[in-house]
Amino acid sequence: MMLISIFLAKVFGLFFGIMGIAILTRGKSLQLVVSEVIDHKSTFFLLTVFTLVMGILLILSHNIWVAAWPVFITILCWLIFITAIVRIFFLEKMQQLALRIINKPNFSLFGVIPLIIGIICLYFGFGHPAI
Repeated sequence: MMLISIFLAKVFGLFFGIMGIAILTRGKSLQLVVSEVIDHKSTFFLLTVFTLVMGILLILSHNIWVAAWPVFITILCWLIFITAIVRIFFLEKMQQLALRIINKPNFSLFGVIPLIIGIICLYFGFGHPAI
């Protein structure tokens, strides 16, 4: 079980770390691109379906509830899954909310959240002692 936790920690760490840095450094250009994607209902829906499939795969492969760091990965998996379900059933509301967040003048500051998640995951994935 620990191998899947380390693997997902590396994947999440790299993904969230890269996205966090990208949002912090290229916020304005990403703001335009993401805004266009969210604005198109069919594209937003397809991305939601993809996120749902990924969420299902993640929770089926990593549903480890222990009093240790792998629970952090499990919670991320469940958040991805739950977010997709909410977007499926409340598509228009989630589109409006996402557009409000994306169009904030200080959007770049939102990069701090994925960066922190990325750093935590990178520590667990690469800094954790080998098994």
